[in-house]
Amino acid sequence: MAQQITQELLPSEYDYLERRFYIALGYSIAAVVSVLVALFLLSLVRHDTLPQIYKLYLPFVGWNGDSHALRQFPIVNWDQEIIQQLYRLFYAAVDVENSVGADHGHVGSIAGIARLCTLVTVISSVFILYRRDIRTHYKIYDQPTQLENFNKMSPVKQGLARFLYVGATTFGTYVIVSIMWLGLSQVFKNLSFNDGLSPAIAILLFTGLITFITTFGALAVTTHEVLLLGLGTLGIGFMVSFALAQPNCRQSGFSVPLLCLLPVRQWWEIAVSNAGQSNPSASLFTGSLLSGAITFIVVWFDIDNTVIDLANKLTLRWFKPIVWISIARFLFTVFILGLLFVGFIRVAPEFPMNRAFHTGGAVSAIISALALACIMPKQSFRPWYKLLSIGLGAVTAIMIVLGALNLVSLTVIELTVFVMIGLWIYATVDSLLAQANINYPPSPKIESTAPAEM
Repeated sequence: MAQQITQELLPSEYDYLERRFYIALGYSIAAVVSVLVALFLLSLVRHDTLPQIYKLYLPFVGWNGDSHALRQFPIVNWDQEIIQQLYRLFYAAVDVENSVGADHGHVGSIAGIARLCTLVTVISSVFILYRRDIRTHYKIYDQPTQLENFNKMSPVKQGLARFLYVGATTFGTYVIVSIMWLGLSQVFKNLSFNDGLSPAIAILLFTGLITFITTFGALAVTTHEVLLLGLGTLGIGFMVSFALAQPNCRQSGFSVPLLCLLPVRQWWEIAVSNAGQSNPSASLFTGSLLSGAITFIVVWFDIDNTVIDLANKLTLRWFKPIVWISIARFLFTVFILGLLFVGFIRVAPEFPMNRAFHTGGAVSAIISALALACIMPKQSFRPWYKLLSIGLGAVTAIMIVLGALNLVSLTVIELTVFVMIGLWIYATVDSLLAQANINYPPSPKIESTAPAEM
């Protein structure tokens, strides 16, 4: 009876979506007004130094391989390499501000200004609105397991998840927005304006549109959508970094084409991680792996209670529930750390430990994913899930054999295994939550070790 009354008090799906629409619209209008005020104040303070001409697109600083201002960071030992990569990501963020103009400020870039304004408004709006309507969403769409997981999540985890999601969304927006302006620059080649009104309108409209899309999603972003954000950022970020990757010398592996005596090699002739060796592609490669890793952490926060309940409900073949939960957490942690080692530690002949961490991270991530596929209880999942898990192992084994026989390159092996792991992760989370909703309410007995921060 109480459940029926609760259902009657819930808004309809249309009313709920309408409310989300108007909230997102309000924040996008606020973003537009904020940018308009900022541009107006800037015109008053720096009237004499404002650009005389505005071009639709100028090459983004940090994305232009021919730029003399492009910062390069030499490869150092693995412990210093991690700090080096953090510096590189910081300078990549600074380059967003440096891309707003050229020629000492006399030429403005509509794309650069719009990208900067969009990132600022997206960060603030998404941080404020993160999952504000998620409880209503789960109730309306009858997802009790996800609702209970969210309600049980500690305030510390919820706060950390908010920061992680904002970071992943910011990087994803940075990549997508940059690609959009690159595409527009090819459609409207050499488009420029001699006044500031038309560029301002374009900047405001673009900022409002992207802010609306991101805030509408952030209001009730589900576990599936967080996972799609992570996988999508990994995929798109990789493709952009591959497109920007510079050729490498055959004899050294370093990106110094002017010193090469032998023909150069492209990234796909060496390995996927070669795109992370030098700028302009390196910061995108590292950022993609970092963004993907932190979204996987948010996903784990979401599903941790479901994993615990699954372990207590099902008959596990090899382990007790508490042992299985600990192993699953450990393997998932190794998977995330493996991605970070690949993204943050570059290799060079003079630093053998770098290769140990870099290659070890890649191998550990693959092995941990395969181990998770092996220990995941499949008896209550959809029939095709077992086939997919077997397929992950079979494809990985086939790729290793073909690579050992020199029939396929390392790049083909890495990309194939990467795609298979991504499909398996999404299928696992989807099957886990679907089965948990079917079996709801959860088991009253939940065994666990220490709080699952990972």
